Amino acid sequence: MSSDTPEEVPASLRSLAMAAPRPGQAMHPPSRPLPPRRARIGITVACEPCRKRKSRCNGQRPRCASCIHRGLHCQYVSATASETNSEALKRKVTEMQQRIEDHERLYAALRTMSEQDSRAVLDKLRLGADVSTVLRQIKEGDLLLQLSLVPESRRRYEFPYSSTMPAYLQTPDNPYLRSPVYGITIDDRFVPGPSPSLQPDDRLSHCRGVYVQPYHSATIIDDRLSEVELSRWTSVTADNRLMRKMLHAYLLHEYPTFPALHKDIFLQAAIDNDKRFCSPLLVNALLAEASHCFIGLPHRDQFWNPKTLGYSFLAEAKRLWELYADTTVDLPTLQATLILHITYSMHGMDKIGFPYLVRAVTMAKQLRLLDGNKHIRSTRLRHARDFTAWCLFNWQTLMGYYYFRAPIIKAPPASALPDPDRHPSWYGGLVLRYSLNPTPFLSPLGLLFNAVSRLRVIINDLAILQFGNTNSQDVQGLTAKSVRQIQSRLESCMEYQALAFAVTQIRTAEHLPSPVSPASSDEKGAAETWQGGGLGALRRLETVARLYFVRHSFEFCDAFLLLFLSTLGMAALESLREAEGDAAILRDVRSTLILSIKGLRDQGQHIHMAAATYRLLRSRLSPEDLSAVRGHAQWNPVDENEPLVAQHIQSEWPLAILGRDGDPEASSLEALASKYDRLSLEETNDSASEDSQSGSELGSEDQSMETT
Repeated sequence: MSSDTPEEVPASLRSLAMAAPRPGQAMHPPSRPLPPRRARIGITVACEPCRKRKSRCNGQRPRCASCIHRGLHCQYVSATASETNSEALKRKVTEMQQRIEDHERLYAALRTMSEQDSRAVLDKLRLGADVSTVLRQIKEGDLLLQLSLVPESRRRYEFPYSSTMPAYLQTPDNPYLRSPVYGITIDDRFVPGPSPSLQPDDRLSHCRGVYVQPYHSATIIDDRLSEVELSRWTSVTADNRLMRKMLHAYLLHEYPTFPALHKDIFLQAAIDNDKRFCSPLLVNALLAEASHCFIGLPHRDQFWNPKTLGYSFLAEAKRLWELYADTTVDLPTLQATLILHITYSMHGMDKIGFPYLVRAVTMAKQLRLLDGNKHIRSTRLRHARDFTAWCLFNWQTLMGYYYFRAPIIKAPPASALPDPDRHPSWYGGLVLRYSLNPTPFLSPLGLLFNAVSRLRVIINDLAILQFGNTNSQDVQGLTAKSVRQIQSRLESCMEYQALAFAVTQIRTAEHLPSPVSPASSDEKGAAETWQGGGLGALRRLETVARLYFVRHSFEFCDAFLLLFLSTLGMAALESLREAEGDAAILRDVRSTLILSIKGLRDQGQHIHMAAATYRLLRSRLSPEDLSAVRGHAQWNPVDENEPLVAQHIQSEWPLAILGRDGDPEASSLEALASKYDRLSLEETNDSASEDSQSGSELGSEDQSMETT
């Protein structure tokens, strides 16, 4: 066979002919239109992990769906969702230029200052103040008193949003409008008012310098603070200078409000190595609490952060407590246990810290601390035991009343409190020095502690009446007789004696709103009187809060402000809903709301519980109110996107209840924080689900097109 002749193809490999169509059937099936392509959702900017992987990002904040699915740390360059990468870079360049300009301005200011003034500015920078804040204070005159740059006779801070006192506070029945601090700060006058206990005398004139300078500008004059070697009592750090500053901040800001020991006895014992009144456990617990008071420590509110000094002191205190608390029952261990509970409560972890309070009360009973200490021969030991007993009683009263539960201690300590005017050394005051007043000033801690203790006795009895029924979980109503008795005792405790009582008085008034069980017309009248006084008490509370801000601002640590500011903020939110249409009232109420939120944010730099409350209160704002807050409170756009971490909040404190008739469990800070996080997570998951469904549909469409 010739090679040019093609080989014959086997029959098994021949191509089959196309089958003929059936009668009435077309040769090719009709074409079907493809489903419409779903429009892609435009994303202005993607997160950094998605940009590096070049994967699709849905732009969800604070974490996108892709990072949640992969378990990655999601981070955005832009501050907001609408800001592009180029805009973010421009913003950062502008911020860097502003920082350079601020440093140049500060350098120029230091060159023209005296040596004393420049040293004061540098000390403030070492304490952690940023350059822009120092420049603003120099410009606005804040350092005129804090640093004494130039002679000045007075100082006041300006209200945000509205610079005037609201009209509804300026009523004739408001006693705080006649106080010296109002006359000096608001009306530029120094008129003590008609109160017979505030007659203009040499003592009041001597205290005038205190009225015109912020409290945080004062320095404690005590040689023991410069002598004490705290490094002998702790292994966390050997920096005695730093620990002395922390102790100074604690004594100045926290000790007057929530004392757990007698500071004079403690300081002397720390110097003398007297283990009857000092121990490593007590020192570490005290420094753990002091860490959130000292403005020079960064991230002091992050008690869970192992990189912070407060975490180290708290961890060491817990280690020592677990070693010795079960076997050692003495005064320093009891005081340290009480301080640990205070620290946990400040950071919104009172559920974890509550066993410390129970253990402290158990120790007090074992030591017979509450039964009187006349059998103790040592005067110093008897003094320390009596003072600690009242500290424990006062604190557990707050934990009962404010947390809607019966107090653990039913009766006050058997040891009576001495007269603070006759025995001021029993209480131990702070000797303060202000820059404009060369004469040291003795703070009236004795008057304050005595008044607060008398008030807490009343509150403790009230908490027993309302929450003492173990057979019922509901708040118990008060009879008309009980209401009159409580009112009578409160009125006797509210005598306007000195300005040092001002905060104490408003704390008394703040306890007025309470449910009354309706039984008769007489009881209904008592209920109306009780509840009617609640509005006046709330206005007096706002008056004192505003006077506090004008005099001292909210920037420095004061843990008790959390109770006031959260109450005012929640009340202002309710008033905004009721005041629609009245422009003047809306302006005043919004001013109160902004002031409260600003205060919570400032305190949130020190206390995590305040930071969580600020975030929760801010989440309830309307867009209009949110815009007003951004314009008048110092607002960080990045902070707006940070999540509220619920696992760092385990608190039973009922935030959203203004009276006594709400559900404390549903309104607890922990429940609200969990709800906040759950809603944020649901929004993120919904967005991720939509994007995943969109991606699946797009993938199916692409596969269909390729097949076609």
